Amino acid sequence: MNIGFLRDKLRTLSRLVLESEGAADIKQYMEATNEHKRIKDELKKLASMRKELKESAKNYEEISGILRQKVERHVLRFK
Repeated sequence: MNIGFLRDKLRTLSRLVLESEGAADIKQYMEATNEHKRIKDELKKLASMRKELKESAKNYEEISGILRQKVERHVLRFK
């Protein structure tokens, strides 16, 4: 009995199964890589925003200190 064609079909099916599993892994890898890149970019943006906020806080602290001194002088003057 000639069963060579069945062996060929089994090999073809096995190859297709491996390829389809590999495609899923590749897709999952690409999604993970893209998500990793997106998160790294977001971290860079957040670091930049943090730096700007620290600078703003420092500026407002200086302004607040100057205004506090002025208020204290006015309070002393009106006592």
